[in-house]
Amino acid sequence: MTQRPILKLFLSLYCFLLINSIFAQDAIKQYIKSSAKAIATKSTTKDYIEKLPDLSSAIGSAKIVMLGEQDHGDGATYLAKTRIVKYLHDQLGFSVLVFEDDFFSINQGWEELQNQHMSYESFLKTISITWRGCDGSGEFLTKYIAAHRNSTRPLALAGMDNTMHTPHLLTSIDSLVRKMNLEVTWDSVSYKLKMNQISSWYKYIDDPVSTKAIDASLREIKEQLAAKIGANDFWVYCLDNFVSLIHQYANRKINLWKFRNIRDHQMARNLRWLSEIKYPGQKIIVWSHNYHVSKNSGNYPQTFLNEGRSMASYFINDTTLQNVYSIGFTSRSGWAGRIMEKKHQLPKHRSNSLEMWVEDSITEGFVDFKPFNLLNKQYKEPFYMAGGIIGGNENERQPYHKDHYASWNLIFDGIYYIKEMFPCPVGDNKK
Repeated sequence: MTQRPILKLFLSLYCFLLINSIFAQDAIKQYIKSSAKAIATKSTTKDYIEKLPDLSSAIGSAKIVMLGEQDHGDGATYLAKTRIVKYLHDQLGFSVLVFEDDFFSINQGWEELQNQHMSYESFLKTISITWRGCDGSGEFLTKYIAAHRNSTRPLALAGMDNTMHTPHLLTSIDSLVRKMNLEVTWDSVSYKLKMNQISSWYKYIDDPVSTKAIDASLREIKEQLAAKIGANDFWVYCLDNFVSLIHQYANRKINLWKFRNIRDHQMARNLRWLSEIKYPGQKIIVWSHNYHVSKNSGNYPQTFLNEGRSMASYFINDTTLQNVYSIGFTSRSGWAGRIMEKKHQLPKHRSNSLEMWVEDSITEGFVDFKPFNLLNKQYKEPFYMAGGIIGGNENERQPYHKDHYASWNLIFDGIYYIKEMFPCPVGDNKK
């Protein structure tokens, strides 16, 4: 066979695959164009959604709704999320809001608040400035949550992140361990050395020998505490989070995906604890980044991304699949930037991206992927969307708002679309 026929064969094959891909992608394009529903909102002053029948229908009987964001500090997204949270609480009976935030401080703080051992103003400081400091979500916390706190239908706040305020945690653990007279405290000199080393854990994070010793000390305390109060007790889980935090940071310079996966795995375990132990039978809302609420890790053409596993991917299994509805957020244009960081203009989208398929008249809209997936069970054709999955370094946030090619209909159950993004106006809770 000569080179010319071989070239023709390859060209024919390439054209066939290209045409097939175009026709396959046309299916999801037409579905998005026809099914994107405009969200009717009142002014941002009243900050409330009149009705969300499409969202309610999409969620169905799900007991956990996960709300993402392309990046922390997306002001327009925060306003939309607060409206959705109010709707889920007021209309659909959701009663717990879990932030991608300090597992120890928020959960313990809420408990102290309920027992009148802490003021609401002090409790708010347990929540990261990432959300507390934004005008939209900050006002939601100071007014809506506060107003419902002592009602017959409060919206409880919780945290699921292993990134905790460890000095405060250690003070509480030390007090509890001494009060219960655990065996680890019997040798006072040895116990003091262990606690001093644990309290300086980050100082030793690049020293494998010291890190191993700290890990052993924490596990010793955890096991003795679990024997006294039970393996599912809050304080035992706090120590479990501390162990995972140390393992996470010990890998930060060694394996990026292991560093990230340890955190997401622990957040999934914390969410399961909250849903099964702390708030069994209650309907839960999760407020987090798009990446953490993305499902089905492994649906990215960029193979390096498939080394990562998100919180939702760890959390969801065959038994919880129908009980969880995950909503990713995206935007077409505008500006973004985290609180206290430089703002940047969103990059332009490709013409064949989800953001450009949505009708121009829609300022905020919602697309439910579940009906499409039920009718097209074998459909895995990637398409472009700014899903907020890949982020840059501390000085480069643009990738979170940049188009990426992926099977987005398998990664999120639904997409909330915002035409014009703007960064968080900084509110009075920034301190």
